[in-house]
Amino acid sequence: MDCTNKGIRRTPISKQVKQKIAVYAGSFDPVTYGHLDIIERASKIFNHLVVSIFTNKNKKAMFTLEERKDMLKK
Repeated sequence: MDCTNKGIRRTPISKQVKQKIAVYAGSFDPVTYGHLDIIERASKIFNHLVVSIFTNKNKKAMFTLEERKDMLKK
């Protein structure tokens, strides 16, 4: 069964906008000016930046996950 072009409208490639998405993952414990600098510069390069905070079980945490999340939001 051929399903090509059966009422499906596609935007020509020349009119499509390519989204540049980046993921910056780290424990951010503590959040440093270096982390903030990378976030600032990456936000100018990419359309969408995901900052992912994780817990490193091999390190003793200085701040809770919520505290680190709050620091990065500011």
